[in-house]
Amino acid sequence: MRQRAVRAGGFAVAFLAVYGFFVLTPTGQLLDAASLGAFTWARELGALPLFHAREVLPFVPIAVACAAIATAPMRGRTTDAVAGFGTLVVVFALATVLKRMVLPRPHLGDFAYPENTFPSGHTALALAAIVVLAWLVPPRTMTAVLAAGGGLAVFIAIASVASFAHRGSDVVGGALLAGAVTGGLSRGTRTTSWVRRRRPVIGLIALSATAVVAFAVSAIALAAGADAALPLTTALVLSSSAAVGAVLLVSAPSSAPALVPA
Repeated sequence: MRQRAVRAGGFAVAFLAVYGFFVLTPTGQLLDAASLGAFTWARELGALPLFHAREVLPFVPIAVACAAIATAPMRGRTTDAVAGFGTLVVVFALATVLKRMVLPRPHLGDFAYPENTFPSGHTALALAAIVVLAWLVPPRTMTAVLAAGGGLAVFIAIASVASFAHRGSDVVGGALLAGAVTGGLSRGTRTTSWVRRRRPVIGLIALSATAVVAFAVSAIALAAGADAALPLTTALVLSSSAAVGAVLLVSAPSSAPALVPA
């Protein structure tokens, strides 16, 4: 129980920090609004249609996870199936309620949508589905699921911004929301020693720190009226990757069958 509370609480705090800075402060609002124009190079290269695939891609891990949930009782894992289904329902409900009823967005930006888009439901639900799938697949395929799923989740997050469907904070917030739910509702994942997890943790810290620096450079450039597309694009890619990586590292099982007692 304590491990679940710590996992969920850590992601919840990070979620609120992202919301508090990017949605409620002038500097964060400037960065958030500018994020919608950070991938203009994609249009120039003709790559924009590729990013529109984010409209369908999130349903791939969701469909696969639902299939795994449906077949889990046949393998004697009814409780795990219920936990996985409940996780997806809670993530969807929270993303919808938070966006539409709970979290206000006082400044929408000069060229942004006239509505709140924080957090991204596509990112949150897709990432939660990947975690649930990792809980339910055989251990020998879990690494492949995490690697492919992590890459897909990052692409969905970036594509959501590049296709003008979401602001930058939306996708990072969506990933962190998925982490709060999967970390809090799982029956626990097998833990490993710090020695085994040290390298990925250090890597995530480095990604996050570099993303913060890139956001700072972007804010300075925007305040000076300069082009901030490159540092802002870098910041969005790194922060999305760090958020997705943290969720997979903390919420997904590291070895053996999923959902073993913590």
